[in-house]
Amino acid sequence: MIKSMTGYGRAQGSFSGGEISVEIKSVNNRYLDANVKLPRVYAFAEESVKSLVQHTISRGKVDVFITINAAGANNVQISVNAPVVEGYLSALRQIARDYEVHDDISVSLLSRFNDVFLVEKQEQDEKEVEASILAVTAEALSAFDAMRAAEGEALRADLL
Repeated sequence: MIKSMTGYGRAQGSFSGGEISVEIKSVNNRYLDANVKLPRVYAFAEESVKSLVQHTISRGKVDVFITINAAGANNVQISVNAPVVEGYLSALRQIARDYEVHDDISVSLLSRFNDVFLVEKQEQDEKEVEASILAVTAEALSAFDAMRAAEGEALRADLL
């Protein structure tokens, strides 16, 4: 079976922390040159994705784009950094006293300062996330391979 060297495949899926979208595209190249792009926070899965691509594709310049939309509102906790707030409050009150300035300190004023809020994201199970990324990547590779086969068949028909 003849397969085209160029191809495109796309797949989407979800996991407990959000949605995954994988796009794969390739152009002709003598050797396999796989390039995986995914959010830095999920870099732990990059080698597994490259390995899956290498087991499926033997040649070409292959770009794999992985986007993860973390529906993170339910796995993020925001709290007040009390020591920092107290430090800012003390400094503002001292300015008011020392320079005889009107004391108009408010919550909205304090909330504008750096590090007043602590944003903590709950840990995700890396193995679960990696398995989800690999599953969606496998679907995209399947769509990619189907497109290459269809283009290869058209090429074969043209040659005959």
